[in-house]
Amino acid sequence: MKSTHPTAQSILSSFENTETAFAYKNITELKKARFLFGMLNSFPALSTILSKVGMQLLAWNVPFVRHSIKSIFFEHFCGGETLEKSKPSIKMLMDFGVETVLDYGVEAKNTDKDYDITTEEFLQAIAFAGQTKGVPLISVKVTGLGSFSALENFSKKPDSLNEKEKASLERTEVRLIKIATLAHDAGVSLFIDAEESWIQPAVDHLVMNLCKRFNTEKYVICNTYQMYLKSSFTRLKAHKEMAEEFGFILGAKLVRGAYMDKERARAKMLGYADPVQNTKVDTDEAYNKACDFCYENVHTISFCVASHNAKSNALLADRMIEEGNIKHPHISFCQLYGMSDHITFNLAAIGINAMKYMPYGSVEDVFPYLARRAEENSAVSKDAGREFKFVQKECVRRSL
Repeated sequence: MKSTHPTAQSILSSFENTETAFAYKNITELKKARFLFGMLNSFPALSTILSKVGMQLLAWNVPFVRHSIKSIFFEHFCGGETLEKSKPSIKMLMDFGVETVLDYGVEAKNTDKDYDITTEEFLQAIAFAGQTKGVPLISVKVTGLGSFSALENFSKKPDSLNEKEKASLERTEVRLIKIATLAHDAGVSLFIDAEESWIQPAVDHLVMNLCKRFNTEKYVICNTYQMYLKSSFTRLKAHKEMAEEFGFILGAKLVRGAYMDKERARAKMLGYADPVQNTKVDTDEAYNKACDFCYENVHTISFCVASHNAKSNALLADRMIEEGNIKHPHISFCQLYGMSDHITFNLAAIGINAMKYMPYGSVEDVFPYLARRAEENSAVSKDAGREFKFVQKECVRRSL
């Protein structure tokens, strides 16, 4: 008998439902979103310009700048200035069936004192998540916990580290184990962010060691795979085989990626082959291939579709519906807080595990982080037209 479930095309059509997408926003919030994305859509370079100027003005304590940044940018893209102040945003998402991935939005430092401070912040976030409904995950960046140069040198040649670098890498691993242990005990999982390709081997080494230790019964540790890199699918397959060999569940967050310009510039400067996919079509095909691979190995892999691409989300959601896996505990979808609400809330409305990636922290700490993300992957500026279209459509529907 022919299935009556929606097809990928009808799921794509459901993403046009702005009433569901923006039901959580009141009139004031919706108008502010229209203003924000209208500006970014009309002036594509504005996000980069404002981020640099805004950081300088914040540093100078120019009157009204902090209030303006908080009102226009921070409140749209961040949950709150502290964990406690993020609770209303977390609850709001849960009211619409959307869970939260907490992201401590502070730029990485470069001293052991700073690494220890960041470790304590992660530990506090895990304790908070373990006691707060709707927060199954927190995001962790390894370069926030240890030396970039030690990770880079280990990635080049693991046995070439000097004693100082070995000690530094060991301290990084100790911090990760401390964080992972508390997460395991609190029933919270960790998204380990991807890094630049030239330090990713060291990150993978640390993360796979954590997986072997903590992912034996369910996934606690989730690695990230940037599918705009030609090597990522090979890494994903190798880690899946490692999971089968050592008897653990592989956690995999699938993203397109954030360091493309930096990767290409470095390859050109140092004269090695470009690690980035040749075209966007190649990246899209690699991403969808990775989604299919994870789905076909879903008993070994617990994975998250962390994408703002409507077609990629719809293709997998359609397959899940057709095969009766709509609530599989090993499959989730995630978009950035303040973006792609048409995907997140419409997926949640049909019962799929949907999440928002929510930064938190002080305005002074988080604004540089948001600025870096905008410069790295241009998500805000390039996608502003799409975001504006959906917000404007909902404003027209509400006759605003």
